[in-house]
Amino acid sequence: MFLPDRFVQLLLAASCLESRIHSAVAASVNVCYTGYLVDTFCLERGTLLEDSSVRTLSPEGPEVHTLHCLIDMQQCVAGWELLRTQGSGTSRTHCRAYKMDPASTGFAQAVTLGKATGAQSLGCTTCGTTGTQQAGLMMTVRGTYDSDATAMPRVLTVTSVAASTENCGVELTEVSDAECVFEAAPTTTPSPLDAAEVSPARCCQPVQLCLILSLLTWAMVT
Repeated sequence: MFLPDRFVQLLLAASCLESRIHSAVAASVNVCYTGYLVDTFCLERGTLLEDSSVRTLSPEGPEVHTLHCLIDMQQCVAGWELLRTQGSGTSRTHCRAYKMDPASTGFAQAVTLGKATGAQSLGCTTCGTTGTQQAGLMMTVRGTYDSDATAMPRVLTVTSVAASTENCGVELTEVSDAECVFEAAPTTTPSPLDAAEVSPARCCQPVQLCLILSLLTWAMVT
């Protein structure tokens, strides 16, 4: 069917308008959240780079994660995430709430604030000299994410950061379990049976079974 040029132009205009409406609906969501900062590298590997015996998202993991690892190590300072923490003590849980966009201006501010919080005398070689914190870096982070984002943790365009003592107040963003990435459940691989577990002494029980197996073996070789 032939469509007049004018009609085609109207269809194209309608399509363009729909795209703009969708862009307007997919607005940026404002975020203000206070939590531990842990690098993506240690989160992905599952254990702390400076101490592989500590699981990154264990109750004590973010608290003992050193600024030396977070800031000095190139693979770690390349990307940070903001954690949600609930509970206390050994029942405390952490999950990955937001992944900070390293290209945003606020991320560079976070690294600068981290260096000012730590100290060279405490092991952070690229930090300043007046900080007092060795591990467990926390900050109050403000930023935005795309409301259409479905992948978790959401990528946060960081606009500003502050010390964790600065509360978000009414701006505080709630993070549900569905919006958070938890530690993967450990998988256990059964160990292969050793020679002792498959020895005739263990297999041939009772004596009658051992006799039958012996007769079968004799018949096969004769």
